Amino acid sequence: MPAGAQALPADWPERVRQLHLWARAGQWLRYRDGRIAMAETLLRNGRTGEALEQLLEVWFVDLNGPRNALPPREALLATEQSPLDPAAGATQARVRKQVRRLIAQLELEADEVQAIFFAVTSTTYRRYRLPVSPSQAWQAVGLQIID
Repeated sequence: MPAGAQALPADWPERVRQLHLWARAGQWLRYRDGRIAMAETLLRNGRTGEALEQLLEVWFVDLNGPRNALPPREALLATEQSPLDPAAGATQARVRKQVRRLIAQLELEADEVQAIFFAVTSTTYRRYRLPVSPSQAWQAVGLQIID
């Protein structure tokens, strides 16, 4: 644990479990918002590097065009759309600003950020079969992290 960092809240494992449930259910907007809340908690606890990891994953999910799947009952009544639409994927200015601020605070180089990005997004990509790969997403992220 970095100097000055506090322990994670007692409900942290439950938060992680909830993220997995949301992803499995196609609730990608809830998933991303959950990751943002976790990043904010990490920042309050002095865990800047871990907060950066959470926000990089949020950026990755944003580029995959997240939305929430319809509940099963409603999905039967309508044509179910995919809970991810890469054509609607976009970089959120707030996330980009937070990531850039944390990169500067941690004094990271672009290649270090790239390594972190691939480490945190590769598992999500494989586990949940997201349409945009980490390599494709990095093309957008990498251009925007450094002036």
